[in-house]
This record gives sequence, C-alpha cells and structure tokens, in this order.
Amino acid sequence: MDPEIRVVQCGGSRLNYRRPLVSADSKYLLCVSGDSIKVFSTVTEECIHVLWSHRDLVTGIEFNPNNPLQLYSCSLDGTIKLWDFIDGILIKTFHIGYKMFSLYSSKHDTVFVIAENKDSSENFQLLSIKLPKSTEQECEAKNLTLLFADVNQSPKSTAVGRNVSVHIVNVYSYYTFHP
Repeated sequence: MDPEIRVVQCGGSRLNYRRPLVSADSKYLLCVSGDSIKVFSTVTEECIHVLWSHRDLVTGIEFNPNNPLQLYSCSLDGTIKLWDFIDGILIKTFHIGYKMFSLYSSKHDTVFVIAENKDSSENFQLLSIKLPKSTEQECEAKNLTLLFADVNQSPKSTAVGRNVSVHIVNVYSYYTFHP
C-alpha cells in the first residue's frame, strides 16, 4: 500500500515574528508573515487566505473583542487594518501616522499600540487610540492619547491591565541547571 502524499501550500516570510492567534472556534490559525497575515485551516493545514494590504512589515495582530470573526493588524506603514479573516476581506483602514510595533485591543473601540516616538529614535511610546466609527473604508484616527513616552518596543516587555491601568514590566527568564 502506497503512503498518501499530501501537498500543502507554504512559503514566504518568517511566521514566528509575532505570536500566532487561534480563532475562538479553533478552526483557524493566523500568523504574521512579512507584510501580510496568513490564515490557515487547522483541519486541512492549508493556507486558505493571505491578507495583503499593508505596505510594510506587519507588527501585531489581535482579534476584535466585539466580533470574533474580525481581526485588527498594525504595521510599520502607520496603519491599523480591520479584516474579516474568514472571507479574507479588508473591512477598514485607519491611518494613524506612527510606525507601530505592537497592538492590544479593547471592547470599547480603543486599541493600545507601542509606536515610534517622533521626538526620539531611541524611545518608543504607548498610545491609546479611539478608532472612529465611519462608513468610509479609509479614515484617519485623530483621537490619540499618550499614556507613556518611554517604553520598550517589545510586546514581551509591556502589559496593559484592566480599567485602562497600564503597567510596564520587563520579563526575564532564569534557568538553573543541576548536573
């Protein structure tokens, strides 16, 4: 009996740049891959959609807490995009005007991003952004609040708490080896 041969489409940029997401129903795996997001079926292991629209490296993805079938993405191109990842459709583009390095979402149409500090190339800032409700497919987000002006760009070093409480922490791993 011949073993079954299975071909799965793959290729592109690194998939481990940012943490992957698994949909609420566990049917989809979403991975950042360069300037796109790849949507994989966990059943067939195939890439079913590639979400293309960003013009630079995608640096963060988060599910929309108000709709588990939608996904936010941010990029070094200065935009946040809202996607229907099931159908592979871009719903909306929010122009922010800052290079963003990570993204956190909340239920109140507010996102938190770690963004470039235009006054200093060495420091980054934590911003709260109220995403406007608009019928236009592209809109500018003007309601930005600076929460911290000097944070680490790594999402591993930043935690955002409830009730808009923000805590900055550095995470260290220590290993002890015993012979």
